[in-house]
Amino acid sequence: MGDGLGWPQVKRLDALLSEPIPIHGRGNFPTLSVQPRQIVQVVRSSLEERGLHVQGVRLHGSAASHVLHPESGLGYKDLDLVFRVDLRSEASFQLTKEVVLACLLDFLPAGVNRAKITPLTLKEAYVQKLVKVCTDTDRWSLISLSNKSGKNVELKFVDSVRRQFEFSVDSFQIILDSLLLFGQCSSTPMSEAFHPTVTGESLYGDFAEALDHLRHRVIATRSPEEIRGGGLLKYCHLLVRGFRPRPTPESCSPCSILKPTFLEIIPFEISSQFEGAVSPAGALTDKQAPVITSTVTHNPPRVTTLPCYHKRVRPSPFGTQSHVCTPIPQLPPHILNWGDILERVSLEPDQGGKQSANLSTGPDCQPKPNRSCSRNCQPEES
Repeated sequence: MGDGLGWPQVKRLDALLSEPIPIHGRGNFPTLSVQPRQIVQVVRSSLEERGLHVQGVRLHGSAASHVLHPESGLGYKDLDLVFRVDLRSEASFQLTKEVVLACLLDFLPAGVNRAKITPLTLKEAYVQKLVKVCTDTDRWSLISLSNKSGKNVELKFVDSVRRQFEFSVDSFQIILDSLLLFGQCSSTPMSEAFHPTVTGESLYGDFAEALDHLRHRVIATRSPEEIRGGGLLKYCHLLVRGFRPRPTPESCSPCSILKPTFLEIIPFEISSQFEGAVSPAGALTDKQAPVITSTVTHNPPRVTTLPCYHKRVRPSPFGTQSHVCTPIPQLPPHILNWGDILERVSLEPDQGGKQSANLSTGPDCQPKPNRSCSRNCQPEES
């Protein structure tokens, strides 16, 4: 169910799509300055020319929420642009990647020698993240273009996806087709009396209800058991931003349902520290919630990229294999939650040139030398 955007919202959307965003290159590659509307139009026309029909383009997630109600306090960083396409063949997946990389070549500054620049080179220089999902229920790919400030342009090509939102306030999608067509065909500037009709939708279901949640800072969702992984971090982020959960029975609260799925994706030793750190939603007071969750959202990507603390040793000549365990510091009394542990984590190269996880220790946070792990490992000798 969708609804038409008002003139202030259409004007914000037009400004967002027209604002140049830098795409930073690695090494000696120059920074590209790209307007979101430009890259959408170039990618779309290129896909159509090569036989892949684009059913529609949408703005998704926090950027869409910002367009609809900027006073919510959520803000936005990534710009999620969703292209609805048919991805039933492997060739279609490959085509979307080829088209995006070819478009980057067009945005290189004048004077750059393009002759020796290959698609692989462009991928290494400008692509932050490349994802492909192909299962019975999900068929989509994602190309995230690099930005040092974290404001990545994310191009998502979707055939089908089981779930595209976590909470009602981030479930919005704004259909961009009419606005993009207006910019291409009309020589008259937009005004309150003359502008295209732009429609917004909510994957939550009821657009008006979801927008009301955004305006009044309410945390609500449907079927929270379907949310995987980072849903708990998003829940904590909303709490920090002043949102409050809609009253529900404790056993049905999003927090109590999301925590077990979140703990499945992090190392056992870390997850044991997290048990009990996040209280059920009903138990959080106005003063407690920011304290419990404030540091969880500082560096959320670390949650899924933390390496396990167990290091596998190469098999010995005798055919055996052993493990050693890097000690995990004992939590001092002043550390209130697992989010504080994340703040202390740093990735540093070990002696073998690989990356290992180390926890910086202060005077009140010393390693516990005899702590055992789930594999009965012995502490690593210094």
